[in-house]
Amino acid sequence: MSRLWAILIALFIGCIPALCMDPPEKYQIEDIDNSDLIKIGSGTIYYEEAGEDFSDAMVNVIKLHVAKIAHDDFSHVSCKQHSSCNIFREALVIINALVNSREDFEITLENLIHEVTYRLIAASTYDKFLDNVSYNTNKNDNLELPRNWDARVCQIIGDKHNEPIVGGAYVPSNNITYFEAIQSCKDTDMILDCGSAAMLHSYISLSDVLGPDFNHIFKDDVFYIATFNAELCGKTEGGSTVENPFFYKIVKEVDISDFKEIIPGDIVYFQNYPNYAEKHPLGLGSGEYAICTGIEGGEPLFKGHGIGPFPRGKIFSWLNGLFARDSKDNPKANHMKAQADGPDAKYMINNSFPGVSRTIYRFSYFRKN
Repeated sequence: MSRLWAILIALFIGCIPALCMDPPEKYQIEDIDNSDLIKIGSGTIYYEEAGEDFSDAMVNVIKLHVAKIAHDDFSHVSCKQHSSCNIFREALVIINALVNSREDFEITLENLIHEVTYRLIAASTYDKFLDNVSYNTNKNDNLELPRNWDARVCQIIGDKHNEPIVGGAYVPSNNITYFEAIQSCKDTDMILDCGSAAMLHSYISLSDVLGPDFNHIFKDDVFYIATFNAELCGKTEGGSTVENPFFYKIVKEVDISDFKEIIPGDIVYFQNYPNYAEKHPLGLGSGEYAICTGIEGGEPLFKGHGIGPFPRGKIFSWLNGLFARDSKDNPKANHMKAQADGPDAKYMINNSFPGVSRTIYRFSYFRKN
């Protein structure tokens, strides 16, 4: 590859954030098969079989190739209201964020394209998905999915003292495939909390990438939708709960220390002041699961259930407002001061409340175990 070509590619990538342009028609990836493993992380992409011949210019070519194909795949399945320019630019933002993350992982070229496409869909369509989702204001954690889903009983994890929640989890009906069940949740009125909304949307995004092959993921698992902190109860009375495969097949917990480590498509948890529940025993503002929907000016944007997409500061202000309002459930606590610090503040990225948990949920399905 000529020095001039390498310079042109580097200049092109550098201009992407400032320019609005369609993706280039073609990029050639020489000597790398879609099924070959490449290593991602530590600020670069490494293809072991190429050895010393694998240059920085080739890393840039791979980034552009992945962004181009992910853009095309996204255009086939999603949201025509997004401009070609913006999607290609977002794809480059995602691939650069993956490469520059503190994680090192192996993945095939084909699956890297799939992951970037998934993240494009998850980040770009969450706002539209939530247009049809209502929040259950009765504080009973009941969900409501389309007719071809069956309600089940679930139990809050680590909370054996309270009664199981009827209608807190849903499984697909027997006469429908997992893929069909997930796709039926598009443009459909539902009742979800913030955690189950993020989970269901993640499944929709993955099913858009895989198509009917989505059915193969859960052939040995019990597939269900529930809020993040609940598990499906066993069929026998008092039986053990069933672990949700979402947390061991689709996402993994990753601990981060800086907001710059968040990648579009990641699921994060915003936590309100620790004494929120004391002031508002029946309130719904103790915290919010949100999806990172993009990066603007170096800052991640977040979309939650009824809030965003905003940078973290605006969501902190929203949570602060939920705490500050007068309590209908405990009027004596109306003069309670917000507890902005405390021993648990160290678990927040910003070391205070409201805050974002250092533990995030990162999509990892396509990566080599």
